[in-house]
Amino acid sequence: WDACRSFSMRGDWVRASDEREEYGTTLTDNVYFLSGKWWASRAFSLYGRFSWIDSNYKGATLGPRRHLVRAAFKFPEKGFYANFTAVAQYRTLHDFSTEFSDFLYTLQAFKPYYQFSGYVTKEFGDHFWVDFGLDVRELRYDSDESVNNHEFTRPYVTLNFADVFTEGGTLELTWENWDTDDHDMFSWGAAYIQKFSDRLKGTIGSYFETYDYDNISGDERENVRTYYLKARYMLCQNVWFRGKLDYSVDEYDSFTRLETGIQVVF
Repeated sequence: WDACRSFSMRGDWVRASDEREEYGTTLTDNVYFLSGKWWASRAFSLYGRFSWIDSNYKGATLGPRRHLVRAAFKFPEKGFYANFTAVAQYRTLHDFSTEFSDFLYTLQAFKPYYQFSGYVTKEFGDHFWVDFGLDVRELRYDSDESVNNHEFTRPYVTLNFADVFTEGGTLELTWENWDTDDHDMFSWGAAYIQKFSDRLKGTIGSYFETYDYDNISGDERENVRTYYLKARYMLCQNVWFRGKLDYSVDEYDSFTRLETGIQVVF
């Protein structure tokens, strides 16, 4: 295994502009990305993606945006897989352009945070495997805890059953615990994925989120249970139609949303 030849690096530059009526000007951001992946062996790979942002907004300077590092392990002969991801945002993202997302513009301030996500998968034969996972999010400063800026710990376990009802069908059952400053809550999730053919796949399921951000209304909802139905159909080579219907319920209201789109893979 030639580790020296198993390394790739990539650089990207994204320029985004927003017309802001409240400022009477146009905000222009430059976001720079540097990413790389190293296949250290057939069983272990390491990936990193680092980004910096520069804006023409008064007082803004070039600085770190968000950094990510991921380690992956795979031992197919033993039915064992693992993936660990760490993300760090070192400064507040405030009054930048949308960067192709409604999220930051609506929130105005996305506080610095650290997040760790990891899971371990163990296969038991060809039709059953278990995922053990943990998500942890910590704000850099405790005083930043606010709407849309939260800390939480979420351990979970998922049982996966292949060909349980029909050939090409997979059943997923998840148990999880959300530990936040406000509460400690146990919840569940379930999904059934059916591959009907090489062109068509459908999923029906339900999941729970302690914090759910709606980028259409700009509101944050808490303790939301969502039921969904989604499908993916290949229209032609490298072109997919995707559709998803959500029905979400929280303590005060319910919401229905339909999303459709065309995905082109180059």
